[in-house]
Amino acid sequence: SGLYIPDDLYMSAAIYQSNIYLLNQNGLMYHSPDEGENWSSFQIDWEYLDYFPSIAFTEDNLLISSYEVGTFFTDRNSIDWKPTFFISELTHDFVIHGSSIWLLTDHGLYLSDNEGEYWELKGFSNGGVGQLAVSDQGVFATDQEGSVFISEDRGIHWELKNQGLGDAMVNLLFSDESLVLAATHSNNPNIHSEMFKWNSISASWESLGLTNVAIWDIAFDHGKIYMVSNNNTLLISDDNGATWSETDIGPYPNTINSVSASGNLILCGSNNGVWVSTDAGENWDLRLDYLTEQYVNSTAIFNTTLFAATDNGVFYSE
Repeated sequence: SGLYIPDDLYMSAAIYQSNIYLLNQNGLMYHSPDEGENWSSFQIDWEYLDYFPSIAFTEDNLLISSYEVGTFFTDRNSIDWKPTFFISELTHDFVIHGSSIWLLTDHGLYLSDNEGEYWELKGFSNGGVGQLAVSDQGVFATDQEGSVFISEDRGIHWELKNQGLGDAMVNLLFSDESLVLAATHSNNPNIHSEMFKWNSISASWESLGLTNVAIWDIAFDHGKIYMVSNNNTLLISDDNGATWSETDIGPYPNTINSVSASGNLILCGSNNGVWVSTDAGENWDLRLDYLTEQYVNSTAIFNTTLFAATDNGVFYSE
């Protein structure tokens, strides 16, 4: 089924309970309070909003951050946006963990514990933060050179932790509550791209045995890890990355762009549509109904509703 919103290029999305927010390239925010059945919209008149905006929910507020504008927050039932105190900072992303908001800027890493009304600098003021992951094992951040720093006291102290990574730079960090993964990359042809897992006991990174693999997307669900790679295959691990199984998707070559999982249900967005498996990856069906654009950039599973994002709009299936 198609969502009742215009075909458009959407740059950001956020889901909270039954609420869905979509932000397009012109600053028009669409809101559905009932999982996509009904929609309203409001305009955000901020110059340069198209500089990589991000949106996310906290317990009480909706936040939006744009690179050249700054970070704003509002009550979810209001459009009265309030700026943070460092509006001039060049912000590019934020991570929400529990009641805490971590904001990544070009001039430092900031933390708010009160829904964005007050922020405290937590380091990296000389060059900014490239990637951030927050888990039960601590806060993991990369600098602009791709080195990894870890804080076990919420940003008061940081330690360089590159042990095991070799000479490649970390360009992606992923985490759930108990697992932190790092993807490395190098422009040197003699240094392979690789995936690593943080071992808190040895305080070092362990290779997952996946080399020459560039990760397009990753999903965690009920102890399983799902990764989509540049090899156009789906990699699945049910033992925290110790072993991996490789799943071919579809009867012909696909470019797989994204993965989402919930129980035995797996979605993969591709350049040919949405591939759906209801038996944990054993069998796959291509879903094209109502899709006006077959190139699917990303997917999501929300309760029993499936979402597919394309350049021509966002679509759902129940």
